[in-house]
Amino acid sequence: ALHVDSGATNFWMYLMTGKKLWRFWDREQLFNLYHKPFTAHFRFRSFDIDLSRNPLLADAPMYEVVQEPGDLVFVPANSPHAVHNLDDITALSMNYVDSTNLWLYLADLVKDDSWEEIEMFDVDTAPFGLVKSQKDLSFGEFKSQRVTWERRNAEYRAGERFAKSE
Repeated sequence: ALHVDSGATNFWMYLMTGKKLWRFWDREQLFNLYHKPFTAHFRFRSFDIDLSRNPLLADAPMYEVVQEPGDLVFVPANSPHAVHNLDDITALSMNYVDSTNLWLYLADLVKDDSWEEIEMFDVDTAPFGLVKSQKDLSFGEFKSQRVTWERRNAEYRAGERFAKSE
């Protein structure tokens, strides 16, 4: 089904086996795509397009690609896309937030009334660009990192702010 990824996250997928058919539309074409407001979904079948039922689609350019083993597909935040597995597949993928979609992510939290997460957000710990101390990591090293310190640090600072305001 055609959708945008939750949380206004960026997304990538590296395909190891099999083939996938991807369809993409420009995120500025939401009106022509019969978007269901305040949801991540749309009102037409992305792999069975009927212009007689959905005439606005004629004004929304579609891009199509077949992903094969060794290909990496990147989907920017809020970009409408659909995928169909042409074979059984094995893939590695990740949704993430970085400096390119941070404000979209925060707006999505507001839309979802996720006030506790918004209160815990600290712009001082948000990732903006590359860090001087950044180094190349193997996948195993990346997966083994301890990254909870920033959230704990943000929770601690938020606790300090609440304690001062009481």
